[in-house]
Amino acid sequence: MIGVVQAINKCGGDFSTEDVETLQSIAAIVGIAIENAQLLEDHDRQFHSVLEALAASIDAKDTLTSGHSQKVADIACAIGALLSYTDSELDVLRVAAILHDYGKIGIDDRVLKKPGKLDNDEFSHMQQHASLTYDILARIHFARKYTNVPMIASSHHENLDGSGYPRGLDSKEIPFMAKILSVADVFEALTADRHYRQGMSVTDALGIIESEVGKKFDPNVVGALKTLIAKGDL
Repeated sequence: MIGVVQAINKCGGDFSTEDVETLQSIAAIVGIAIENAQLLEDHDRQFHSVLEALAASIDAKDTLTSGHSQKVADIACAIGALLSYTDSELDVLRVAAILHDYGKIGIDDRVLKKPGKLDNDEFSHMQQHASLTYDILARIHFARKYTNVPMIASSHHENLDGSGYPRGLDSKEIPFMAKILSVADVFEALTADRHYRQGMSVTDALGIIESEVGKKFDPNVVGALKTLIAKGDL
């Protein structure tokens, strides 16, 4: 039993057989609707748990950067909320953020964990993670509102001036959610420890990001990041 429909105190007489049959039909329809809603909720939980598992598989490659995708997702969604994103839009943004570095599963561990500066060949190899992210995610059936997740996730290294990768998109071509991911990704990376350096202060990281506004980063997104920092929310 899913629930109960109660009908009492009919005006103008007792309930007829026809009334009872009508109520039974309504109860059946309501029951099916509730059960479908529960199934959708279960499906949604399963979908997000699979995404978390995929992100965890990337974390397992490098314990130093473990949790990066989740932190980027939190920062991105905080920015999105400040920019008046709906709950549905924030959900899409979070999914794309959690998966934005999934292509690193195809990057050599020696490059990922190198303690020094990457040479040209190594940097070129590292850049491939963005296109690999798209290639892998494009094989997943992202339906309805999630349709553009592969494009959003794989575009977090695109720059407004067209100098980014993997496609060299310019400001008009980059999905706005990817512009949010770009800022969130760089901010988290700069303030966290890496194999080749210690994390820098929030002030220093923000200074670097602000110096690239209009060239790499969207001014509205950076403005939202500054507001969050000023409020102590990051």
